[in-house]
Amino acid sequence: MSLVFKQIRLYAKLTLFIALALVVGLVVYKNRDHRVTVWFFATYESINVLWLMLCTAGATVVTWWILALTRTVWRDMKVMFREQERQREQDEIERRKKEITEAEKRIDRKIKTALHDDNEADKEDA
Repeated sequence: MSLVFKQIRLYAKLTLFIALALVVGLVVYKNRDHRVTVWFFATYESINVLWLMLCTAGATVVTWWILALTRTVWRDMKVMFREQERQREQDEIERRKKEITEAEKRIDRKIKTALHDDNEADKEDA
């Protein structure tokens, strides 16, 4: 049964693709002789409509690409800032670990010194 659905889906896509190609072909055929005057920071007269449509489509694709690239760069910047913050926190944790280890060593030395001094005082008293 799954194969039947795959075939139906494939034929539906093929039909849609052919219909789209026919629509594009019809638009190109019907507009091949039309000309238009366009203002784009200057007046351009008697431009073929097909060239205008092609330029508009190209500009749309380029704009979409730039926006997608901008979104990707923005997302990468957010990830980088999060990683920098995480690294800063890790460095802070490591610094605190070293401080605590150093403090423990100082306490251990003081305790050993105190015990050693206490043992020598007991020996002198005896």
